[in-house]
Amino acid sequence: MTERAIAGGEAPPEASADRSLWFGIVAPPLAWAANELAGLLLPDWVCKSGHRWVLHAITAAALAIAVLAGAMASRSARPSEEDAGDPEGPIAKRRRFMSQLAVMSALFFSLVIVAGAVPGAIHRPCD
Repeated sequence: MTERAIAGGEAPPEASADRSLWFGIVAPPLAWAANELAGLLLPDWVCKSGHRWVLHAITAAALAIAVLAGAMASRSARPSEEDAGDPEGPIAKRRRFMSQLAVMSALFFSLVIVAGAVPGAIHRPCD
């Protein structure tokens, strides 16, 4: 960690990459869970108000979060200055593993979100 990063309150690029990797791992299942929770809690309100689009908007937002998380994690896997001396070192291997895990998580939960949206697109929640 550089003196500038400590004194200026800025995070070093490695910390930013690590946050992106953790976001890529954690965000897709949380987006799916939030989408499922909204799908369980909101149908009564949707039936009363007639705003069916709200459920579709929540699903679209959950899908966007999952895809964005995977893309951010994929970008964060690139070698950093810290890895320049040893591209096959433990830090580089950890970043590659976390990136691959995050991308697989994003793909899986994106598929689950889309699969969960199909019945809502075909059937009306009030029927």
